[in-house]
Amino acid sequence: MPAGGIFASLFMAYGVAAWVGVNLIAASREENPQCAFNPALAGCFSGGNVINALMSAIIGAFSLGQAAPNFSAFGSAQAAAYKMYSVIGRKPKIDVSSPKGAKPAKETLTGRIEFRNVTFR
Repeated sequence: MPAGGIFASLFMAYGVAAWVGVNLIAASREENPQCAFNPALAGCFSGGNVINALMSAIIGAFSLGQAAPNFSAFGSAQAAAYKMYSVIGRKPKIDVSSPKGAKPAKETLTGRIEFRNVTFR
């Protein structure tokens, strides 16, 4: 959607929210005429209530927009966990507890380790 369409829908949403807020204020003043003089009474709506609700919705939408790109990390983590659990759960081809099978000769096992072409930084 081009930027003009996005801004048009954004401003239409602001307009609808303001229109609903004005109707709520008018309805609360018709039900209770004291709301015109003291909008802090219970059941009364004021411009502050409308702006508070509008700003809460805007900040919530922006926060979800900021968090949405990070949701792809959950999919990557799930794929990695699937691979990891498939490795953990597989049955190995070699039975390490069995005495059967080929074993290296004891004379070839000297216990020496030799490093070649190794550098440490």
